[in-house]
Amino acid sequence: GILLRFGMQAFTSLQANLLLCGSMLAVWLLCKAWLPRFAVVAALLTGSAVAGLSGEVTMSQINFSIVAPSWIAPEFTPALLISVGIPFFLVTMASQNAPGFATLQASGYRVPASTLIVATGGLALLLSPFGVYSICIAAITAAICQSPEAHPDPQKRWLAAAAAGVFYLLAGIFGGSITSLMSALPIAWVQMLAGLALLGT
Repeated sequence: GILLRFGMQAFTSLQANLLLCGSMLAVWLLCKAWLPRFAVVAALLTGSAVAGLSGEVTMSQINFSIVAPSWIAPEFTPALLISVGIPFFLVTMASQNAPGFATLQASGYRVPASTLIVATGGLALLLSPFGVYSICIAAITAAICQSPEAHPDPQKRWLAAAAAGVFYLLAGIFGGSITSLMSALPIAWVQMLAGLALLGT
């Protein structure tokens, strides 16, 4: 369900912005046939070029900034642990772990569900005071990193997840710049790119 919604948004955006989304889809289809590992990157670059040339990029919203880490002392409140912790646990299990396991199994991976739940839960418990509170079997990340485009050898696709972790760190440092860039680009570009990235999963 959570993955289907992103995929359907791509076709909704195609109707709303035919030139931008149509060019992205066409390049994606061509690269999918000849260079499948670079299909999403090619669609990203094509969409950026078309949006820029057609004047759909709001350049005034783009600014470069680096976010420095800042210490926030954790506070433990029993009422907050119940009112936020339990719903957050249920949402994580239903919208992240369950679809994540389903996509892994659909790709042929036989994963020990109980072991992974205990491991991710234990890490989240240890690292949550430092802001790392959402360690789980991420549905969207798992769907992208386990696809053949990540690596032809299924035993080496973990490299895609490791690379994603590095980019997450960079996204945290340059979060302000990335947010301003996403705001400057048309929403159809974002929806189309997300849909194409998940379409093969």
